Amino acid sequence: MSYDNVLAYINQLALSIINTFNTTLAAGLQNGNNPYEIIHQLYQLETLDEMQVAFLDFCDRISETLQENRSDKNIEIIQKIKEYVHNNYHDPNLSLDIISDKVQLSPGYLGRLFKKITNSSFNDYLNTIRLAKASQLLISTNDPASKICRKVGIYNYTYFFTLFKKEYGLTPSQYRKSQQLSINDEASEDLITE
Repeated sequence: MSYDNVLAYINQLALSIINTFNTTLAAGLQNGNNPYEIIHQLYQLETLDEMQVAFLDFCDRISETLQENRSDKNIEIIQKIKEYVHNNYHDPNLSLDIISDKVQLSPGYLGRLFKKITNSSFNDYLNTIRLAKASQLLISTNDPASKICRKVGIYNYTYFFTLFKKEYGLTPSQYRKSQQLSINDEASEDLITE
């Protein structure tokens, strides 16, 4: 194949790639990466090896842009899921299956994606949110732990008790007492310093 034929084919291929990923590459244009520069660059190259290197570099930049966009989108999805969990932790039916239906991803893929981005499984994250809210309720209300566990979406008290003790190293009643003692000690210190 002649130099001119190769140049024409590579230009056509580059234009096809640019057109295929046009919306994705628009973000690259805003960041100063003009995908059309490959067309101008190819005409300045003298050998087929130089064209090959330039074209492979172009493909690498396209691939990086696609990965960045996918990563940004995935982070946005996980952020929305975290917000949803914070607003709906009290729903005892809240699960990865329900969330995956809302974001239209498979539960398996979403579970792996959640773990990759947050370094926590979905269930561990949900339980952490529920237990944090339960700890707040133990301090701020006189409700029994059996009622609080239902308020945070855990309807099995034994399971709640086990999770709480694992998370805080204390039973719910021990936690409440320790926090009340801590609050009373702080109040006493405030009175002494006044």
